[in-house]
Order: sequence, then C-alpha cells, then structure tokens
Amino acid sequence: MQLAPGGRLLLRELRRPVVVVARELTPSETAHLDPEKVLAFVTEAGGRTSHAAIMARSMGVPAVAGVSRITDRVRSGSLIAVDGTSGQVAVNPDERTIKFFETQKALFAELERRGITLAAVDGPNVSGLFPKLDIITNPDLFYIRFHGRNAKGWRSGNMQKQFDYDYGDDDLRRLVDGWIAAMARQASSGVIFFNNHVRAQAPRNARQLLNLLTERGLIST
Repeated sequence: MQLAPGGRLLLRELRRPVVVVARELTPSETAHLDPEKVLAFVTEAGGRTSHAAIMARSMGVPAVAGVSRITDRVRSGSLIAVDGTSGQVAVNPDERTIKFFETQKALFAELERRGITLAAVDGPNVSGLFPKLDIITNPDLFYIRFHGRNAKGWRSGNMQKQFDYDYGDDDLRRLVDGWIAAMARQASSGVIFFNNHVRAQAPRNARQLLNLLTERGLIST
C-alpha cells in the first residue's frame, strides 16, 4: 500500500499483510507497525541508519529507506520485492528477480545459522562490484575491508593503481557515523582492514579512523 500524508492512521487499521511505501515514516509511526500486517516498508527519505529503519529491523520488519521517487513508481496493489538486508527493491519483479531475492535471503540466513562473518567491503562506485552492505551474520564479529575508491584505476589490471587511494577526513567521518556505527551496534566486536597500502595510505588512514572511533565512543584505547 502507498501511504498518503492523510492516511497515517491506516497503519493501525490494516486488515491484511502489505508492503508500506511512503515518502517518510517517523520513529513514532514505525513503533505502531504491526509486524504481522506490515511485511516491509520502503521510504524515499532517510537511510539504513535512520531511526525508523533501525527500529524496523529490531522489530523484524524489513526496511529500505532512501529510495528515490519510489512513491511515483508504486500503485496500490503493486507487487514489490524488498530485501531489507541488501537494500534492494524491485517493483513488479519477474520470476527471475523473485528467484534472485529468495536465493540471496537463503544465503544470508545460512551464514547467520553457521555464525560465519560476511566481509563488508568499501570500494569504488563502479558497476559489477558486490554492493556495500552493513549486514551482520555473526553477532560476535563484523569485518570491514577498505579497498579505496579509485574508480579510474580499478579496471586497470594494475594493483598499484587499483588500490591507490587516500581516504579523507570527510570520507572516514561519514563511514564512522553511518556504516561502521550501524555494524558496531549489531556485533560485540569488529575488525577493520585497510587494503589501500600503495603510498603508505593505509597506516595513515588507520590512525585517522582510530581517532574518530575513539571520539565517537565506539572504541576504547
């Protein structure tokens, strides 16, 4: 169902399971979601670390926030596939796409059952790379690898060019406040590895990150 600004009270009056699509859901509105009636929700505003999205995941409701113009693409009665883990949304998906969603869900569930940590990777924004996920499949450990964001050198076939990247303070600050903080809330410990050691960027970036983590209270030294 698509939630219009005047239809907020409908969240408490749902009679059948639906996927809620809205421009925005506040934390108080999210708190009133009935997990038995709301299969998932998708919003245009916010992101994976927004309060509403975090609350939804704690309630076991898949949530994807920050999907541009989703309310323009969905109509009441539309079939929607939502993967709250990877952040993927498909409107009126075909059988192949549905099968992909089901397989991906089963994969993450099996990693979680076995207590295997899924490595999360920060890399350049180029096509064909596995998406950057903040998925925790082992509550005892999260693992992040920073490969740098050198999109120009990534396809060069030369590792010296591929991993030649220096994370700036703004890069690291956004990663700490968003991605890393979200994973740290879900696991008791973590390992962060910098792979961008071409011109000694890795140890310098690691020191910067350590300072930021300490400032945010995410690590004690």
